[in-house]
Amino acid sequence: MKTMNQRKIMDMVKGKGAVYVYCRDTDTCNMFAQNADKEGVRFGDGVSATARKLDGIMCLHEDGTIAYPGYIGHMAFAVGQKDGKAAERIDYAKYAAGEEDYYYCN
Repeated sequence: MKTMNQRKIMDMVKGKGAVYVYCRDTDTCNMFAQNADKEGVRFGDGVSATARKLDGIMCLHEDGTIAYPGYIGHMAFAVGQKDGKAAERIDYAKYAAGEEDYYYCN
């Protein structure tokens, strides 16, 4: 798997409030965690991304925190809607590889 190019994790969420991040496999989760640690992105309680087992779907908030989405968040991710608007769903493997179309499509 390619390593992170020029893109930063926090660039995914800038000006959006929060986005869903999809990690398709363990390697992608590990890459996300390592890059999150490098940028100072942590869980809301201050725990580093590499200190926890990451889920395939996570929420990244504009304040630089990661959260597990829970049942309702998983439903919103699945249907692509959040609060009646399109949910920002980013496929992290595509994003990190520098692909132009890095949005998750089911």
